[in-house]
Amino acid sequence: MMMMQVKLSVLKNYLQSATAVFPCIAFVALAALVAAQVSTNIWLSEWTLQPVYNGTTDLHTTHLYLGVYGALGVCQSKNQFLNSPFFDASVSRSALTRP
Repeated sequence: MMMMQVKLSVLKNYLQSATAVFPCIAFVALAALVAAQVSTNIWLSEWTLQPVYNGTTDLHTTHLYLGVYGALGVCQSKNQFLNSPFFDASVSRSALTRP
């Protein structure tokens, strides 16, 4: 079984052919996606800690938590939508460019 047998010069050529723009945008979008996912998890845990009175919660509070949760979901989907084409473009460009 062979592992880690790619020369550094091959990786260098691969990264150079991708140009700096596409991987940078893909990385920023991926970082924003992960941040939105973590924020969603924190928000849900905060939401579940809210007190319940007589088996119900305040309607205003429920709408607030649902609104923020929905906004975080929209952020996740937009970041994923932005990440995918830039990642695909950088990988395709690298694969098609000869050193």
